[in-house]
Amino acid sequence: PKTPRPTPVPRVRSALLDGLAAADVTSFWDGVGARQPVVEPALESAGGAGQVVVTFCWRSDDAAEVLLFANRLTDETSLADTVLERLPGSDLWHASFLMEADWRASYCFLVRDPGEEAPWLVDGHVAIRAVLDRGLPDPRNPARCRNRAGVSQSVVALPAADPQPWLDHRPTVARGTVTEHVLDEGLDG
Repeated sequence: PKTPRPTPVPRVRSALLDGLAAADVTSFWDGVGARQPVVEPALESAGGAGQVVVTFCWRSDDAAEVLLFANRLTDETSLADTVLERLPGSDLWHASFLMEADWRASYCFLVRDPGEEAPWLVDGHVAIRAVLDRGLPDPRNPARCRNRAGVSQSVVALPAADPQPWLDHRPTVARGTVTEHVLDEGLDG
């Protein structure tokens, strides 16, 4: 959102990751971590019916910090709320959120390397938007869309999200074409 969120970012703990030891991270990446983001049932005490825990993960031995920028989740006035935490002694960066089971959004990751300033800590709304054009899609999530600048971003669609069949490739339908038409400058409405 371009204005502060009306409610705090719903950050929670992941039961799966809270029980994970650094020694088990390779198995995590080979198994459930190979498909992102990770979706777990919400504990009744966490939120109740119709919600799930969604965990976004990034793999890096070298990153100094990783920011998740998810549409309608990340608050540009409080970016620290979606900075991932690192599982000590591992290459696993993660952040979990309690979300409605029908949530769908685009997202990307912004990575700060050691010794550099966080690229998202630039003053001004326009600057943060420019930084997003360098955001990285989730390499473990094949679902993609393009942002306003044409940059590939990942898409999270939770289990109860409405299907979008018009986005699916249909081999029996011919590929369309785009034709550009230029109007005279003097034409009105």
